[in-house]
Amino acid sequence: MEGLVVGQRLWSPTLRAWVQVLEAKKLFGRDVVKVLVEGSNQIQSVAANSLEEARAFDLDDALSVTAGARIWSALGSDLFLAPLVSKAIALPHQFRVLRKAMGGFPVRMMLADEVGMGKTIEAGLVLKELKLRGMVERVLVLAPKSLLLQWIAEMDTLFGERFDLVLPGNWGADVATRGDNEWKRYKQVVSSVDSVKPKDSQRGWTQERIDRFNLERFHDLVGAGWDLVIIDESHKIAGASDEVARHELAKEISKASPHLLLLTATPHSGKSDAFGRLLSLLDPVALQPGTPLKREIVEPYVIRTEKRTATDADGKPLFAARSTKLVSVPFEARHALQQQLYEEVSTYVIEGYNKAIRSGDKGSRLLLILIQRLVSSSTRAIRRFLERRLDVLRNDEATERTTAGENLPDDADLDEVTQAALFFVESTSAEEKDVQRLLDMAIQVENAGSDARTEALYEHMLRIAQEDSEPSKKFLVFTEFTATQEMLREFLELRGYSVVTLNGSMDLTERREAVEHFRGETQVLICTDAGGEGLNMQFANVIFNYDLPWNPMRVEQRIGRVDRIGQTKEVRALNLVLENSVEARVYEVWQQKLATILAEFGVDKTGDVLDSGEASAEFERLARTALLNPKALDTEFDQVVTDIRRIAKEGQETRSLYSGQLADGDKIPTVPLRAWLDTLRGAHQRTLMDEVSAQELSELVVERINSLRPYFCDGKSVPSLRLADLGFEVQGWFSIWRVGIADGAWRQQHVFASFCTPDGKSFAKSAQRIWDALATRQAGVSLVEELETYDFTLVESLAEGEANELYESVVSKSRERAKRRLNVLEMSYLARRTALGNIGLDNVRESRRRELEKEYQDRRAEISGAAEALPELDCLFLARVEAS
Repeated sequence: MEGLVVGQRLWSPTLRAWVQVLEAKKLFGRDVVKVLVEGSNQIQSVAANSLEEARAFDLDDALSVTAGARIWSALGSDLFLAPLVSKAIALPHQFRVLRKAMGGFPVRMMLADEVGMGKTIEAGLVLKELKLRGMVERVLVLAPKSLLLQWIAEMDTLFGERFDLVLPGNWGADVATRGDNEWKRYKQVVSSVDSVKPKDSQRGWTQERIDRFNLERFHDLVGAGWDLVIIDESHKIAGASDEVARHELAKEISKASPHLLLLTATPHSGKSDAFGRLLSLLDPVALQPGTPLKREIVEPYVIRTEKRTATDADGKPLFAARSTKLVSVPFEARHALQQQLYEEVSTYVIEGYNKAIRSGDKGSRLLLILIQRLVSSSTRAIRRFLERRLDVLRNDEATERTTAGENLPDDADLDEVTQAALFFVESTSAEEKDVQRLLDMAIQVENAGSDARTEALYEHMLRIAQEDSEPSKKFLVFTEFTATQEMLREFLELRGYSVVTLNGSMDLTERREAVEHFRGETQVLICTDAGGEGLNMQFANVIFNYDLPWNPMRVEQRIGRVDRIGQTKEVRALNLVLENSVEARVYEVWQQKLATILAEFGVDKTGDVLDSGEASAEFERLARTALLNPKALDTEFDQVVTDIRRIAKEGQETRSLYSGQLADGDKIPTVPLRAWLDTLRGAHQRTLMDEVSAQELSELVVERINSLRPYFCDGKSVPSLRLADLGFEVQGWFSIWRVGIADGAWRQQHVFASFCTPDGKSFAKSAQRIWDALATRQAGVSLVEELETYDFTLVESLAEGEANELYESVVSKSRERAKRRLNVLEMSYLARRTALGNIGLDNVRESRRRELEKEYQDRRAEISGAAEALPELDCLFLARVEAS
């Protein structure tokens, strides 16, 4: 502390600036000096022993500034850091998404690539880039239950971003009365859409309980101040109308968040109104529902790449070949009892269905259709259902009637639907006798041996393993029912296969463990549709559709589990159908019709023409016709094909509004980021960069860039550097400058390099080459001497002239950005204020209102102030350089 004098001018390595001493004293045993930072009028406190009267030149520190500034410059141009600091290798179509998303502010886009194209990686790249640029801090991901752990794992392993899994149902009952918003405890959250959607009513619940439920899950979520919201499988929140709970959630939270990403492989789904509602989430003003959809309106918000156009970095097709085969399984003589059971059940269903039509009993019609699908799946499935149905009837538990139609929702879990159907009231009093008769027959069939299709599955598995010379060949098997899944597991394990199962009843941890077992030594994974949603299974290439849904698009989605990026082998899909069954009749005709439609539209797979929710109902109708009135199937099919053509044409026209081709700019720029980071860290911190995690790299970039201070200031000695390996002759002054608006937000500034000869001539290309050489330490840099005298005025005046255009650009962008930020802030504020109005607890509502009002006013003042900030031009680095 001795020797320091108020007003004394010293160098602070900590601040990298000249400072004047204002006060020196001992605090809690430490010597602390309060100083005024020259050029900024900021007052800072530093350790007394860190101040220097004259600072020796440190080459590592100097080069660290050049590297940090080079990274900063990359952030402010068309170069992106997210693909470079992430473990995910961004493909051209994924980089295209990042480039388009970061082209505007705020980031509000629909990522609509086909299934298997890596939309999660695309969202991760955008998230990472936004974080590296300091534009987001609080992030919410809403996804289906089956995808939650996958999101957490991929964000962590690929991008170094750690998310908390938050399911509000696990919170205590007193959350709503404490006054705190539980969501604000977490900065990065993954949660389930259905766990947070609002309720209007619930049987047995009081209004107070409904209010508390909605406060925890919905209103608090909307009001938690998210910077970025990502909604996966977003087509499921389009809603049949604006009042649907999922859509209501999405509508409110999209207004409350500045940045929004909607992920879906089926953006259109054959319904223009649903597509319009999705688009309105991105921009409620420009994309209001009902707005005529034109390319110039839609294209800025939606981006899609189709599999057949996707390539790798070398321009080679990204996806392997694929074949789909319909395998008709005959009933051999040993399966006569099973064939009889199928026919008896079908007769029972047909007679019962016709009676139900006459009586208007929709519940019975749905029940009977389920029975038909169960007997088509397996003897075990129909036997299990008949046993449970008989118990319900005998115990007089059949007390519920459904108001639903006979069509199943496209995303229905058939096991859940079947469980509910057990309790439907039948319109006939003779049902118990019929159920007992069919149950006795099913038990007899099971005791007689294996189902015909089960044996066919086993034979095909043996043949394929032999053809591919892979004794441990992996097989993915899909079925609609857990009873069939259970039977298949027992059958295959008895024959020496290692088997794991996945279904909708399993929790997230159980699903993850099953996938990891299959990725490892296990040969067979048996999935239900509910269990297989969102799985990445490209390490297997053979898929069996053991039983077939009545919607071919579901089959397409199943195949998409293995037909993904990273698949190196031909994908083989075998669709097994019982000979002369409902499924066989529908799929055999569909294959013939499909070939014509595919040729007409110039595409090569079902998903290209069947990306439609409307088509699902059409195929349900076809299947019922094949069962109830087979003679009318051809006529009915012709009508369906006409409808499919219309839907496909409409979908094709809609996709033309946003589908674009890859451009040369979609290739990832080659920049020596690792070398820059190595130089940035300095010799005393240098490690093997390959061992540094993406999280550490991200933190390093943000910390070093945000804290970058001028290494040079007027009056400080300047190094004279020799560049032995530059590759061209040069002599003059090299400098790095920061130009922009002094509002404290580095996103509002730009960094550039300048080089001039002693006679005042500037050379921009030489400046860039010298900068790259210094930032990568590849120029054989050495210190010649330190110069006490130099013409800083000359260097500064030339830099100001070079910076003028950059400054005007920064100011223009800053004002435009401030305008957009204010609009988004206003929209977010109104949405969050509306959500607060729905809170039924007065004290909680008032507390949250005051908190929101303060946050709104503070952010409005900060945004408005940034637009009117004063100009700034700082010299970050200055050196005389020479190379020969």
